[in-house]
Amino acid sequence: MNNIVKFPVVLLFVLTGCTETSPEQLKEIYSVSRLSNGSYSAMIEVRENHASQQDKFSQSAFNEICGGPAAITSRTVSAPFNKQTTYTQRTWNPAVGQLVQTASFPVNTPHVRMTYGFECS
Repeated sequence: MNNIVKFPVVLLFVLTGCTETSPEQLKEIYSVSRLSNGSYSAMIEVRENHASQQDKFSQSAFNEICGGPAAITSRTVSAPFNKQTTYTQRTWNPAVGQLVQTASFPVNTPHVRMTYGFECS
């Protein structure tokens, strides 16, 4: 009976693409480096329109990296700059019953570079 409950949960994670990101992966994503005073510096590039939401994601990532509470000690946001990304358009194809890619082309998207200082408690 216990295995029956586990199977749908595992299937849900596989189907939704939910996987936990390890502290080591987060360090790479955020370009984390340790400073001489024992605190950390982190930098991430995000779309300009996502910058206001990034602080809560960064706080969660820093907590995960620290293995406990982290305190953000500084935060700077660069001026916006264009970064080339790929726009992919998909449309529903009833013949195959799924979304199919109909176009893909490069676009310049405004990004900002967010730099944080944080300490582990």
